Amino acid sequence: MAIVKQRDSRSGITYVYESKAVLDKERKQSRSTRRLIGRLDEETGEIVETDGRRRKNKPLGDTQVPVKRRAPKQPAQLSKPMAERKFCGATSLFDAIGEKSGLTADLKACFP
Repeated sequence: MAIVKQRDSRSGITYVYESKAVLDKERKQSRSTRRLIGRLDEETGEIVETDGRRRKNKPLGDTQVPVKRRAPKQPAQLSKPMAERKFCGATSLFDAIGEKSGLTADLKACFP
């Protein structure tokens, strides 16, 4: 078993794992498994144990400590939408542009 330190680039937190290599007899290849031990404290260099699920409170014995969860933030409601999004094919898009600019009428006059 080995201790592996890996830094998460998104959050900047260094996690510490226990890595174990096992031989797969069917494929004759080495496989490794990792188990999270905790986070590495930047200031002291000590390993702070975590359960790996972003829970703030761990269960204490037989009693469970409830985890407070927040409701998702709702976007601010605008009185008038700034832009509108529609899904359509390329031909529908070009037809709408041609009708709005008057190009369709001109092409119909030139090519009956």
